[in-house]
Amino acid sequence: NISRKHIELVEQSGWKLISGVPKTLKEATEIIAENEIHTGPESLVRSSQAGHIYAEKTVRQLYGKLRSTFVYENRSRSVKDSDARNEALHVIGQDLDNLALKGKNWSEKKLHAKIESTIGPWSEYFDVTVSRKLDEPRIKWNYKKGELRQAEKKDGKWLLVSTDDSISAHKAVNAYLEK
Repeated sequence: NISRKHIELVEQSGWKLISGVPKTLKEATEIIAENEIHTGPESLVRSSQAGHIYAEKTVRQLYGKLRSTFVYENRSRSVKDSDARNEALHVIGQDLDNLALKGKNWSEKKLHAKIESTIGPWSEYFDVTVSRKLDEPRIKWNYKKGELRQAEKKDGKWLLVSTDDSISAHKAVNAYLEK
């Protein structure tokens, strides 16, 4: 994966480069989420036991200027990512339901601490409230459907950038994956 500093140095040197872009970069996650890849024969890059890979080229703002970017998707990995997230969230939901019963007489502080440890790194997908009233369920929760939809748009997808504007999505992704 490449940083803004490194891509600028490569461009200044006149080199041709294809590199992955970290998903931690906000611009990268936006490009990935906004790019719905058509799964037709023209976008198929390769097929293997690991799955079918499709890709599309776009020109997008990245690292301060318009650049050739390539979003590629492994559809098998998309399903795997989605299923793993759904399973984890389902188990957490069941744990929250159990906690609502078990913690009925607990203090708010204790409930909040247990909710936080139950949800852990998955908190972006949950909306949880604790009621002060003891005569109703103390914990009410819902999945954040908008966050889930955003995550689904990124499942099994990665972003590449190239300093060679003439290269096709097919060639860029194959070159990157074969490195």
